[in-house]
Amino acid sequence: MADIPLEGIADEQKVYLRNAVGSALTNALVVVAKERYLQSQLGATASETSLRVMAAHLRANNPERSDIYRAKKKDEYDEFVQSCTLRKRLAELIARRQDLKQSWKADDEKEYVKLCKQFDSLNKNK
Repeated sequence: MADIPLEGIADEQKVYLRNAVGSALTNALVVVAKERYLQSQLGATASETSLRVMAAHLRANNPERSDIYRAKKKDEYDEFVQSCTLRKRLAELIARRQDLKQSWKADDEKEYVKLCKQFDSLNKNK
């Protein structure tokens, strides 16, 4: 990736970038920093996941696109975020399942099995 020095950008271009994409990028960066998502595929890196989350967030919130497009991309974004939180949710369930002090019900077991299957399907060819 090439770094472009800010000195090489004209003032009107800086103003355009700040006004046109500044808040959208800031919002996407806040989402990434706040949640710290990590894809559930084995070998996924935090930087790769962060870039994908930012891209999906920008597509889902692009005011220049139609409502139908944004709704479709929002659904894709939500699905991607769910897959990125799969490891964390599964780890929490495993810890709860192993803690004998906490109750474990049939619904908990169903959720655990469902998450295990999702994780396995994401990593079956790894």
